[in-house]
Amino acid sequence: MTTEAFAAALARRYMPVFVFSRDAAGRPENFYPMDATSFVRLSALYAPGPRLVIPRGQVTVERLQEMPAVATRDMFLVFASESLLPVWRPRAVVPAAPVGLWYRWMDAMLDRGYDIGARVVLPLMRRWVPHRLPVTVWQEALRRYRPFDIRHTHAPPPVLYYDLQETSSFLVLHFWCFYAFNDWGTGHGGYNDHEGDWESVHLFLEPNPPHRVRWLAYAAHGLANLEHAHSWEVEWFLDHPVVYVGCGSHAAYFRPDVYGGEDWALGDGGV
Repeated sequence: MTTEAFAAALARRYMPVFVFSRDAAGRPENFYPMDATSFVRLSALYAPGPRLVIPRGQVTVERLQEMPAVATRDMFLVFASESLLPVWRPRAVVPAAPVGLWYRWMDAMLDRGYDIGARVVLPLMRRWVPHRLPVTVWQEALRRYRPFDIRHTHAPPPVLYYDLQETSSFLVLHFWCFYAFNDWGTGHGGYNDHEGDWESVHLFLEPNPPHRVRWLAYAAHGLANLEHAHSWEVEWFLDHPVVYVGCGSHAAYFRPDVYGGEDWALGDGGV
């Protein structure tokens, strides 16, 4: 069996069951796992300024791969938030300074500072300063996503990405979901909205046959909840771990509950 076939067999064997929820007001989830390449095609590519680089409908993964990484480092995709972009006015080009050790050290320190902020400061602030986008952006995201909404008859099926990583102690089976929009704030009374939402579940398997699951890690708000496979917290459907998805936030949880007071993952969404 080839490496690809082996990974595919394990992915089918342990593919998680994602259970979606309603929020406190009974509103269902609006965005479900989709093909990320479709999101790319629905978006426009911008450079800082902002300056339009590739119009909507002409962006493809293949076209992005042909662009040098250095040139695309600061570029970004815009799915539904063009109304938030200021009018671009061309400026004089300033030659870039050479990148030295001091710059690299400062860049590393800034990355660490952002990481601490995401884990410590933002959770403390979000109750008082929700990061919600204008309702018009949310409405535009709903409109553009509608053909991919799995609750509609002609929508394409949901997409789950996977990869198999071999370490010295485990085979790690990674599962990734891509959501076009996180509307936890505007759509469900939570703390933030943003375009493009990757969420993940990771299974740590024994390296030798029959490759049983030993540990599971579910991503939630930049962190990971870790449980042993035999923990009472883990719910199984045959060989498939059950994932309770926060309504609008898309955070992954082991058990149905209301997390942080505003993250509804009760599994009563009917999907």
